[in-house]
Amino acid sequence: MLIQSFRMTALGALMLGVSAVASAGVVAGTYDGSADGKLSRVTTSVTLDAEGRLSDVKLDVSGETPALGGAAASRMAPEMVRTQSVAVDGVSGATVTSEAIRTAVKTAIAKAGADISRYEVKVAKAVGADEVISADVVVVGAGASGTAAALAAAEGGAKVVVLEKTPSVGGAGRIASGLFAVESKLQKEKFKNQPELLKELTYR
Repeated sequence: MLIQSFRMTALGALMLGVSAVASAGVVAGTYDGSADGKLSRVTTSVTLDAEGRLSDVKLDVSGETPALGGAAASRMAPEMVRTQSVAVDGVSGATVTSEAIRTAVKTAIAKAGADISRYEVKVAKAVGADEVISADVVVVGAGASGTAAALAAAEGGAKVVVLEKTPSVGGAGRIASGLFAVESKLQKEKFKNQPELLKELTYR
């Protein structure tokens, strides 16, 4: 009877110990994570407290496109801390970088011994107020072609509205913007003292 009582006490102590370990599964501290982005390796430094709460998320996306990857980092990091979730909205036009940010942060959280599913709760999206806009021409997509079409319509006297989901206009034209300046007055002005170079900067 004494042996049985001892066994029950030992079992109870063991179960309490397991419970304590389970509740303290997250080891407070700062952990690093990384993932492949669009143009570079995205890295993060994530700080969790003893309760597993995200207290800080730092991101390095310096190798990504500043206007897109940079925008994703500046928006997503504070939102992850505010909502305690990695399932925050990414940035349109920076889908690959946004996903790399989520993966890097989850990798860091896992190193703390946390249950990743706890941080994958979907965050409700804010819905803006409805707005009615009238126009003669609506251009959907402000890429190189869309902006050119909008400009042509506006020059023709039409009232134009351009819709673009990314934080900047120009699309791929922003990457190859130099091509649109070839033999332009802007190019000639900039290199007016370099006539030999101007001869090479031509579309012919």
